[in-house]
Amino acid sequence: MRAILLALLVCGLFTVNNPTKLAAQVVQPTPTTPEQEAEFRRAYHAYQSGAFLTAIEIWTNLAEQGHIKSMNNLGTMYAQGKAVSRNYPLARLWYRRSAARGDARAMYNMGLLYEFGRGKPISDTAYAHLRAYDERRSDGGL
Repeated sequence: MRAILLALLVCGLFTVNNPTKLAAQVVQPTPTTPEQEAEFRRAYHAYQSGAFLTAIEIWTNLAEQGHIKSMNNLGTMYAQGKAVSRNYPLARLWYRRSAARGDARAMYNMGLLYEFGRGKPISDTAYAHLRAYDERRSDGGL
């Protein structure tokens, strides 16, 4: 939960003072077709078998069409350096695009980037919001 909140704070999608801001910032997801889902599964199986280049090619194509899970998976490919050079700014870009469309996994992954210092530096404001959240949660306020 902490990683998700951290990602939302850093992205500006959520503030402690205005928790409804998240709903206004989320982009409507693009509907997926059965063909896109079949391609996504094909890429996933390629990834599982170690054919990372095939997976990244398919996911890139799908992500450019607005496929949310593919955006998240591209972020993971860049974060892990699978078939591409490790590139945290590109990982953050794809996670952010997916998170803006409501993907909880991307929000979590983005939070992990920030929590471990692999994204851009976290502002003092984001840390202040996170501390306030932690304090409210420990007091039973959330």
